[in-house]
Amino acid sequence: MKNLYKIVIGVFAIFLSTTACDDDKDIVVLDSENASIELTSTQSELELIEEIASYDIVTFNWTDPDVGFDASLDYTIYVDVSDNDFASAVTLSAGTSKTYTMVTEDLNSILVNTFELTTEEAVSIDVKVEGSLSAYTDPIVSNTTTLTVTPYSTEMDLSTTWGVVGSATTNGWDGPDLPFWQTGTDNVYVAYVTLADGEIKFRENNEWTNNYGDTGVDGTLDSGGDNIAVTAGSYKITINLNDLTYTMETYTWGLVGSATTNGWNGPDMVMEYDGTIDAWTITATLVDGEIKFRLNNDWGLNYGDSGADGTLDNGGDNIAVSAGTYLITMYLTNGTYTIDTP
Repeated sequence: MKNLYKIVIGVFAIFLSTTACDDDKDIVVLDSENASIELTSTQSELELIEEIASYDIVTFNWTDPDVGFDASLDYTIYVDVSDNDFASAVTLSAGTSKTYTMVTEDLNSILVNTFELTTEEAVSIDVKVEGSLSAYTDPIVSNTTTLTVTPYSTEMDLSTTWGVVGSATTNGWDGPDLPFWQTGTDNVYVAYVTLADGEIKFRENNEWTNNYGDTGVDGTLDSGGDNIAVTAGSYKITINLNDLTYTMETYTWGLVGSATTNGWNGPDMVMEYDGTIDAWTITATLVDGEIKFRLNNDWGLNYGDSGADGTLDNGGDNIAVSAGTYLITMYLTNGTYTIDTP
């Protein structure tokens, strides 16, 4: 019996020895110290412009490191302002590809929105690539390449030199005047204003050198003409300096619904026009419920969202909201809206 026991132990020892030898044959070592990645870029100086926002602007390429065996690495691109040691780097995943192309607007967004750099001024940025085999191995880091990039401003400038002045305006006859905004047609401007009972005129640069009134109350702009009498309300005023005419119409966008202060019957929560983004905005405190957008406290023109996808649908479904305070923005130019926490 003792001899049988010794035989079994011996066989088991031989098995372990053989298995260990086989395992040794399968062991591979990641040569991360000698492996290297060489990073290059197709451009070194870039002037970004909005007209090519959707176009490719620069491509980064890098070599496949020799890690001592066949392996597929995952690559990550790091972008940061120069001389920051990548402490605030933005990371971009390239997967297993050894090339990465950036679009103009994406690179511009990193510089302007993430790094908050000054637009229209050249700045140096550093870029590197790291290749990783797994979470249990150190990444292989490429050389750093430096680019000089000039970002552009994405702020919309629809401002003009013209404004609305008068006793019916917030600031009276002394100004500053309520602004007119560009419309896309030369010398045709629009103002969205809330007025009191009183009088108004239109003038340039908050001065009286160039000013228009309406002497005949006929919708014609008369240089230095009579004050224009108005009644309290919210208006869209359009002036046409090409044919010297103007129009005024009742005009206000607002929020209506069970989530608003006054419910579905209104009056609606008034939105304000922001010419810097060409949109209507409101910071509103809402309760659990639903909202829609409508013009002039009336259902003749109203927008909901039938697909719950941020798209304005004429007469669409009510928009469900949770209780809270929100910055709500409605973009009539592209038919979208956003609901954000301010």
